[in-house]
Amino acid sequence: MNKFKIWTTLLILLIAAPIWAAVGEEEGRSMFNWTIENIVMIMGSAVVLSALYLMWTATKTIWRAQAINRFESQGLSHEAAVAKAKKESFLSYMYQQLDGGVSLEKETDILLNHNYDGIQELDNNLPPWWVGMFYSTIVFAFLYLGIYHFSDIGKSQIEEYEQEVIDTDRAIAAYMAAQKAAKTTELNADNVTELTATDRLAAGQANFKSYCMACHGMLGEGIENLGQNLTDDYWIHGGGIKNIFKTISEGVPGKPMVAWKEALSADQIQELASYIMTLKGTNPPNARPPEGELYEAGATSEIPQTGEVEVGTE
Repeated sequence: MNKFKIWTTLLILLIAAPIWAAVGEEEGRSMFNWTIENIVMIMGSAVVLSALYLMWTATKTIWRAQAINRFESQGLSHEAAVAKAKKESFLSYMYQQLDGGVSLEKETDILLNHNYDGIQELDNNLPPWWVGMFYSTIVFAFLYLGIYHFSDIGKSQIEEYEQEVIDTDRAIAAYMAAQKAAKTTELNADNVTELTATDRLAAGQANFKSYCMACHGMLGEGIENLGQNLTDDYWIHGGGIKNIFKTISEGVPGKPMVAWKEALSADQIQELASYIMTLKGTNPPNARPPEGELYEAGATSEIPQTGEVEVGTE
């Protein structure tokens, strides 16, 4: 039997070792460190459980000795007292102590002279657990008063409310600051740059065909009474990536050019504007004549206050 236990223990260790190693590697610790930590934890748990078991055994032994003395005081011999004590349940005894009632043999001692329809009343004490809870509430009340009303340890409800208001204001301020910082770094007409990556320009071309071709033509040549020619150097509301981005995003009030900022993301508008920039000088057939003013990069403000690039109904 002893050999079986030894081999079983060794088998468990052999199975557990790879598991320990895998867990240790996942947590970034070596197998040795992880094993030592778990051995210490297991040994500590064993010590605590052993201490609890010893306390339970000692308490049970003391109770049994008291029970034997109680039975001997009732006139029983030592052997009979030991036998009767062994028959009694320690858990039943503990429950009786917590309940505060007396044993069935002693109920006649606490009978009251009250008889209601054959029901006799006993003069039992209140259960000790109930009495203990009652006294603990009294102790708690004095501690609460001392901590929250006569010391600086605890805060009153008003102080807690005022602190929560302060914490909330700080949280709101932090949130607003984060929103402002995010808005500052968000892609917009002030910080947009022209894209040159092939995949991004291809995405812009796809959106051009979906949203802009109906008014500006397949090649950006423009359509009469709808959208201007996007391939020359003349712009009604200013050229350049920033102006084109703003016009696509905000639209042109009173003209077929609608605002696309609700339908397209800022990245998509950047791709579309960058693709439109590549149409300059392509000279498509049947192009509309130049409209607006000649735009030269750097010669005027990139985003004029009074206009946008008219890009039709993109």
